[in-house]
Amino acid sequence: MKNLVYFASGRKAQPKQGPSQEELRHILETVGRQAVRERAPDLKELESILQDSLRRFQDGQEAESRELDHGDGSASITKMLQDRGYLRNKKKWLTDAGFLLIGSKILRDALRDMGAGDPGLHETRFRGDGDTTIDTTKRFEPGDNIAHLNVPTTLLNSVLRLEKGRGRVDFPVEILPEDLEESERLDDVRTAIVYCIDLSSTMRYNLADGMSRIEAAKRALWSLYAMNRRFFPSDSVSVVGFASMASVVKPQDIPYLKTYDAGDGFLHYTNYQGALQLAGRILRRTAARNRRIVLITDGQPSACFVENEQQKSAIVSEKPYSNFYSADGALLAKVRREKDIRLDARPGRLVYLCYRYRKVDARISHQTLQEAKRCLGEGISIDSIVISDEIELLDYIRGFEAALHGRTYHIQDSGMSRVLIADYISNTRRILRSTQNL
Repeated sequence: MKNLVYFASGRKAQPKQGPSQEELRHILETVGRQAVRERAPDLKELESILQDSLRRFQDGQEAESRELDHGDGSASITKMLQDRGYLRNKKKWLTDAGFLLIGSKILRDALRDMGAGDPGLHETRFRGDGDTTIDTTKRFEPGDNIAHLNVPTTLLNSVLRLEKGRGRVDFPVEILPEDLEESERLDDVRTAIVYCIDLSSTMRYNLADGMSRIEAAKRALWSLYAMNRRFFPSDSVSVVGFASMASVVKPQDIPYLKTYDAGDGFLHYTNYQGALQLAGRILRRTAARNRRIVLITDGQPSACFVENEQQKSAIVSEKPYSNFYSADGALLAKVRREKDIRLDARPGRLVYLCYRYRKVDARISHQTLQEAKRCLGEGISIDSIVISDEIELLDYIRGFEAALHGRTYHIQDSGMSRVLIADYISNTRRILRSTQNL
């Protein structure tokens, strides 16, 4: 039987055409911006936003308008992203792969803006027990550990010296003390940090450049988690969201964090004490010697816990019309259902609420400072990042940090990513370098 050759009928199949690298980068940037919005769009809304954004991007680049064809006639951008494993058809539509990819993109942008590449110190209060070897070397000095000797570099130094001096290399190779080099090491200093992000209602206000406070904070934490996973996997980075009460935030849920408002009972107040208590419990479970809490807030504390009847009686005796609050089961279930947050709330535990315009209630201030000093006494340092232009808030935070020997950062725009990354890098590790090699 003769060999048969078959030809496909109809028109030739067109090669699959996807977005260019620049277009994909723009699409992912748009997805990242939409994910951190106070009300993130669903997939259908996201598709419309991406189509419009890509069209304007192509027009701006003077590119030919073309559809993203998957071979089945579909021009859906969200389907393309689902096919690549970045999105899923759920309320929280970012996959783990999409979360890490976009977080890495935010991180790269922040590092570029910082002028990354300059040598940076990773200062700490404690030095670690172990060392991590890195690629660079330094001159071996008397008293150094011979186990760290870099043999290939040492032999190369000997060969180069002999070749330069004699014009030839004789074997066995003669090694002199000045030929010896050792591998540099990175201090293995484990660090555990808990970032406490304010979710009170005012965090939805806009910054000077148009991005809201909560969006800037979420983008910063997103990039930090990406940096932690990539460069400092032995460190521990946790996130706590707080308003009247606090809750642990899963890293992948950072983009979906939402502020509380008056419709959430009395959860939209600001309870520093609740954030510090929960963060302290997280850090006590770690083996790290360097432990920090970073408080990201735009308002003064306006709530604290009432631990017993004596505390409540003392408050009432001073202010008979004081407001106390205890979240009931129905509200806790509502928050869990709508925001996917499990509040750190014991049944019947009272919260004292007292908002004073540009002032802090004395009882709340006392309880907050006592909780902070408790953390400090256990070796946990506390720093603050203020997202506000109110002088009274800045003055309060400065006084708060002065009592704790901490630091305060003031943010006026969406550059929080750069500030947090620089702070993290300067407080976690330090590369040991020999002055002879600089």
